[in-house]
Amino acid sequence: MKKLDYLLISILFPLILSSVEKEDILKQAWEKIQRVDYISYTSIRYWPNPAGIIDTTQQETAFLRKDRTYFSYDYITKQAAYDVAYSNNRYMMVDHGDSIISAYSKEDMEKYQRRIVESTTIMFSPITFLDPEENSWQYVQDTVLENKVRQQFYQVEMDTVIEGNAIYVEQHIFLDESSSLLTEFERRAYNQNQLSQKISIQYSNYTLEKSDQEYLVYNPPTDYVTRIYGERKKLTLIGEDTVAPAFSLPDLEGNQIATEKLTGKYVLLDFSVINCGWCKKALDQFNQEDFKLSENIVGLYLNPDDDPEQIKNYQEKIPIPFSVIDNAVSISRAFGISAFPSFVLIDPEGDIEKVVEGYDEDFTKSLQSL
Repeated sequence: MKKLDYLLISILFPLILSSVEKEDILKQAWEKIQRVDYISYTSIRYWPNPAGIIDTTQQETAFLRKDRTYFSYDYITKQAAYDVAYSNNRYMMVDHGDSIISAYSKEDMEKYQRRIVESTTIMFSPITFLDPEENSWQYVQDTVLENKVRQQFYQVEMDTVIEGNAIYVEQHIFLDESSSLLTEFERRAYNQNQLSQKISIQYSNYTLEKSDQEYLVYNPPTDYVTRIYGERKKLTLIGEDTVAPAFSLPDLEGNQIATEKLTGKYVLLDFSVINCGWCKKALDQFNQEDFKLSENIVGLYLNPDDDPEQIKNYQEKIPIPFSVIDNAVSISRAFGISAFPSFVLIDPEGDIEKVVEGYDEDFTKSLQSL
């Protein structure tokens, strides 16, 4: 054998050995989770919305190993906007914005079981990421995060071509070798070889222990209203050729917007939220240089979900060419809006002329020549 061959083997063998040793860290991390019944941790999610603004949310999550009907753990997750609890074969969602507890009946859980087993709480948990049957992680390298060495692994989620665009998505996890715990997850999406989105989740404040608890206990706020999910009041989208509900609310500039002041012109209501790609698509069309809304139309952007500061930050990147009404919950309910974007065109007499649910390029174009 040539000296060069010996030299290559001497270089490559330590690398191969190192990779094998690093794979053992994954095994150790999974076995550590399997040895306990109770797991809790804090996670902070950094999730870019369609405008590239990063939404940051913190969650407190707990799992208790139990052989339930739909999942092998009870779990509870808490965050500022809502809580979710699946415990002792009961499932509920707690909306802190509306102060409503939606309790699922057995029929609801059967019908919507994917919400239980495919929730982001589960899909983005160490329980899922470290399961060797669900993943095919490959060691990449050691890296430094927050001045600490982490072992980085990756796997390919998607590698395809869609409408001529090369789409490639990788998932990365980072492990602390000393504790055998997952510390960070990243999902990197590439479009035409350019990084288009990176989602990041950091994990900390772990508790792992044996437990003889029968189930996880969740105590919802006592002043909230509880409703059975399947029996909750359903919103019915307003129909055409009906009288538009009257409203009067201030816009972001403090100007009072009232239907009584808008009679005599067409009024376009654009119901949108920030974290909605098709909502942004509609705004992009409105913002095109060659697009001009008919002079007979007054446009209003109504957002029932995001707070004023979030909307203002969003506006800095994605101009909104209409008056913006935040906290438009009452208007959305009056018009029966449950999907975004939704558009309602009101005629000069105050009647509903057109209702469009979702983005419709032809409808948007038609607004230039009304």
